[in-house]
Order: sequence, then structure tokens, then C-alpha cells
Amino acid sequence: LSWAVARRLSRPLVEMKRGAERFARGDLSHKLPVSDSDELGGLAEAMNHMAEELDERIRAMSLQRDEREAILSSMAEGILAVDAGGRVISLNHAASEMLGTTPDQAVGRTIEEVLRAPELRDTITRVLEAGDTAEVEFHPGGDGGRDLHARAALLRGESGRRGVVVVLNDITRLRRLEKVRQDFVANVSHELRTPITSIKGFVETLLDGAYQDPDRARRFLEIVLRQADRLNVIIQDLLLLSRIENTAEANAVSRSERSIREIVQNAVETCGLR
Repeated sequence: LSWAVARRLSRPLVEMKRGAERFARGDLSHKLPVSDSDELGGLAEAMNHMAEELDERIRAMSLQRDEREAILSSMAEGILAVDAGGRVISLNHAASEMLGTTPDQAVGRTIEEVLRAPELRDTITRVLEAGDTAEVEFHPGGDGGRDLHARAALLRGESGRRGVVVVLNDITRLRRLEKVRQDFVANVSHELRTPITSIKGFVETLLDGAYQDPDRARRFLEIVLRQADRLNVIIQDLLLLSRIENTAEANAVSRSERSIREIVQNAVETCGLR
């Protein structure tokens, strides 16, 4: 009788022990048998309810994690997170490409170990100390590499400051376009200055008395007219460039053969007075 009673009491306990072990391994779909005993039956029901709640929460967390990873991986901006000690916590695909590394190589290592960018390291340190956002531009591969813009902000957790999150933007193309624009403005300024200076010089010569010599005056006026035509050509070229940029008229540029002798003679006449 004692053996039968002990067996009847121990069997549900053994089942609950096995069920708890399966729960610990992550098998939350397993249901514990509910015993006829009020105490053991209530315990089994409570464990089954706990398993259902855990399963739902884990599914929700997994879904949120997958959504977050999908969003981060599809972003053009690089996202880099470091802890309070300056060690990389995570980074998305865009950040891996910008920094020339992989998550396996970067996670758990310090910024100094991942890339040579003292500006980024100093910015992260400043954010951790001051608790404010900061921005910096740097070259992850040294001079001649990519131009990156980083915006760092404090990453807070339940216990306070957890680390820093850095948003990276590749501004290499933007900087190159700015350089092209600066060079273009400098070249256009030079091209405009030359005919204007020439026209001004010949007009001043005419005003100083050269207009009294008909031959010289006519030759100077012809040069002034050519320089005015040159200004008009430059303006037309600028309008053509603007039209090409706006309408993508790649074939709008017309090609024609010209005599180099004429170009050289015009240059000699332009600079002859000087």
C-alpha cells in the first residue's frame, strides 16, 4: 500500500521534473499532464501557463529582433553601437562596408582595434563623458579613403549610461562634388576674367588716345569684339552645361574641327598689348 501511494505521488513529480527540463531546453510547446491531486494539478497548470506566457514573449522578442535587424540591414546609413568601455556591441551591414570590417571581426573589440580613426574614438569618449551628442568627419582608411560623417549619441539603459550609438554617412561623393564645383567655379572665373581684362585694357588704351589712330583703333575694336564674342560663347557653354544637367542631354554637345592657328593668333593679339 505504501509503495502504491508513493508511486502515485512520485509519478506526477517525475513528469513535472521532465517537463521543467524540457522547458529549460526551450521546448515550451510541451504540456505537463494535470494530476488529479489538487496541489499537483494546480502546480502543473501553473507551469503550463508559465510555458505559454514564456513562449509568447520569446516569439514577440524574436519578431522584434528580426524586424530590427531587417530595418538596420536595409538602411543606407551605418549604425555602430559601443559599450561604456569603447567595445563594439553591434553594427549593421552598411557600417561594416564603410569601416571595412565584419561583425565577427568587430564585435567585442575596441574602436582602436577595429579601425584607425582617432577622431571617432575621441568623439565617442567625449559623448560618454559629457552625455551630449557630437559630430565628426573622418577617414577610416586614412587620407585618400572614404569620407565619413559620424553623429554620436548616448545609448542609455535601465542602469544608466550603457554606451554610444553612432550613425555613419558616406559623404565621399558629396565631398568630391564640392571639389568639382570649387574647381569649376575657379575655372569659370579664370575664363571670364581673361576676356574682361582684355576688353578693359584695350578700351583704356583707346581712351588714352589710340582712338585718334584709325588703324590702331579699328584693330583694337576688332579684338574687343572678339573678346565680347568669347564672353558670349562662355555664357552659352554655361547654359549648355545647365541644360545637360537638368535634361541629361548627353548628345547636346556639338563637335567641329577648328584651326589651331586661329586660336593661337587670337591669344597673341589678346596678350600683345600687355
